[in-house]
Amino acid sequence: MHVDAMLCDYVQPGGDGKLYVVGAGATAFLTAARDVFFELRFGLACTMHVPIAQASTPHEISVYVEGTDGDRVPLRVTPNPELAPVITGMLRVPPPPQEATPEAVHVDPFCVMLNLQLEQSGIYEVVVAVDGEEQRRLPFLAGLVPAPGQV
Repeated sequence: MHVDAMLCDYVQPGGDGKLYVVGAGATAFLTAARDVFFELRFGLACTMHVPIAQASTPHEISVYVEGTDGDRVPLRVTPNPELAPVITGMLRVPPPPQEATPEAVHVDPFCVMLNLQLEQSGIYEVVVAVDGEEQRRLPFLAGLVPAPGQV
């Protein structure tokens, strides 16, 4: 199993095996100061290659965010208002045509927009796992932009 992933400002499925991505490769997300917590919204874009032997089996994709202490940060997927420690989904990869003999099957890209509520700035990591095995870890800085006059 091979997963490629990147963080971005915004992502949406475009059809024909494409994603429309804005701010690709982002490593920092900043927002205006709030009283108790601050909210961040950003995207995760992924592609996946599945070995032929695992192509007809359903695979569970999990996405979660960890803080510097290793604890999971509650998140939500747009437009769902519920907070959760992990987002999961099932993916079934169809086998390739019999005349093809690739070593792996390429899965159409998939994406998700994430919403976080954080209490402090710091380094966080988005983790992508397939069938319970971590495949990608994407670190990012979450921070506050000072309000005007607070520099």
